[in-house]
Amino acid sequence: MLAMGLAATVGGPLAAVGILLGVVATAVSLAGWWPAIRLLGEVATVEGANHGKIGRTYVVLVFLVKLPIFVGLGFLALKLGGAAPPCFLIGLGLVYFWLIGWSLTRERPIG
Repeated sequence: MLAMGLAATVGGPLAAVGILLGVVATAVSLAGWWPAIRLLGEVATVEGANHGKIGRTYVVLVFLVKLPIFVGLGFLALKLGGAAPPCFLIGLGLVYFWLIGWSLTRERPIG
């Protein structure tokens, strides 16, 4: 919300829309990949676990669903023009930097 407010103040309403589109596109992408990442983590840590076919099917399905959403929102930002395309990329970066910060501040078991 703060980023959208700052973008609207500095770049106008198109900038705020661009950031919103970038955040939504990246959040949809991460929400789709999160179960696949957890599944791969489970396969790597549990001996004898065989989630190969389910995991491959899920990864391909998520890729085929999320890619058009992500690309479509990116093209929408391009069509809007003005400050929307660069702010789309800023919104994308905000989500990824938030994810990196979150992963670095999580408690990890020692050992």
